[in-house]
Amino acid sequence: MSTYHFLDGKAEATSTLGDQEALVFKSDGYCDGPGCGDPYIAYATKNGTDFYNVVMYGDKELDTTEQDIVASFKFVH
Repeated sequence: MSTYHFLDGKAEATSTLGDQEALVFKSDGYCDGPGCGDPYIAYATKNGTDFYNVVMYGDKELDTTEQDIVASFKFVH
């Protein structure tokens, strides 16, 4: 996972998502073509052979509700 990039960005930190190691990406917004998107924080992880991205748009820091969402995320088999 250490070489995984989200929207061309490099991970700024590691965390957990659903008891899996996750890479954390923060950006002021992805810029492409006619303009730039909203800022975001993305958590990326791999479960088996599948990659998962949980993205919170419009934020540079997670609020309490978003932190609760990330903390409660679970993979169901």
